[in-house]
Amino acid sequence: LAAIAVTAWFFTRSGQSGGNIDTGDTASIDTGIEANGYPIAVGGSSPLDIQQCGKSIFLLTENSLVAFNDKGKEVYNAHHGYSNPVMTVSSKRVLTYDQGGYQLRVDSNKSKMGSKELSEKIVFGAVSDAGYAAVVTQTERYTIRLTVYDAAMQEILNWSVSDQVITGIDFNDKSSACVVSTYSVENGKAGAVVYELDFTADQPERFQTKLEDCMPLSASYKSDGNIGIVTDRKAFVLDSKGSIREEWEYTGELTSFDNHSDAGMLIFLADAGDTGNTLAWLIDSDGKRSATGDMNSKVIDSCLTDERVLVLMEKQLLIFDRKLEQKKADSLDGVPLRVVGSDHSAYVLTAGELLQISIS
Repeated sequence: LAAIAVTAWFFTRSGQSGGNIDTGDTASIDTGIEANGYPIAVGGSSPLDIQQCGKSIFLLTENSLVAFNDKGKEVYNAHHGYSNPVMTVSSKRVLTYDQGGYQLRVDSNKSKMGSKELSEKIVFGAVSDAGYAAVVTQTERYTIRLTVYDAAMQEILNWSVSDQVITGIDFNDKSSACVVSTYSVENGKAGAVVYELDFTADQPERFQTKLEDCMPLSASYKSDGNIGIVTDRKAFVLDSKGSIREEWEYTGELTSFDNHSDAGMLIFLADAGDTGNTLAWLIDSDGKRSATGDMNSKVIDSCLTDERVLVLMEKQLLIFDRKLEQKKADSLDGVPLRVVGSDHSAYVLTAGELLQISIS
């Protein structure tokens, strides 16, 4: 089970409750970043990640959490003090936690909303628009536990399953339930189970759906309550009752994916013909494979918006419509790390800069 936990830890990159922490860090700090419009030089701050939360772009560095508006002006910052910081977002809140440590915090683009110190090591987490935090922790005996805290950092759910590792979590729009994907190996055979958990019910499990011979990597709510599941071998879309609507078996090795959008999923596969190309699939929220395309080099990262597909390559950002027809290409300098965006602007993090690129 410990070996499985390490596998889940890698793919998610992404407890018993302890005491609340109030660090009083609402005052602005000196991040060493001068934000006077895009591009923003970030190389000296050791950038780790960017995420879009509402209209703000959050930058995570080794020491700080910094938010910028669409004009490239800093609107919020905070010192996290974590040794292995990881950031995840909803459309209104940011969860930052110390992976392998014990502390977490929830922020908006204006202030810190809450924080917590746990007694078990954090594996990964998720956050809802209402500021609820779902945290997967590992006990000393390698038991994996999911705890959900409300916006006041009060525990509202404590859930675990024996001999299974939690690999994905997402909240529904009302913050009343979450979908959870798990993974286990029994008699040498891999398998997955997807659960929906209701925070208001005495028996939280609304459904559980088994997926045979695969490892789930991500679970995410889509439009109309459907659920997108990305695994190492197939992509699934479940309906709101947990029944499988569609499943797509990969034609090559999975190399990258984006499952954050309620509009669908992006899947990138190594070309089975060993051409060095990458095959792209766009699977919509109903589970239909609505578009396919070929990329002629390695995909570093991607982002699906309502109208556009953003694909970050080693030397350029490619912009496609939802038919995967290329609309624009922008050359990049430096080492590309991440891309996020909307239907109007893309934001690219390189090792040295945070860039804004017009999509139109």
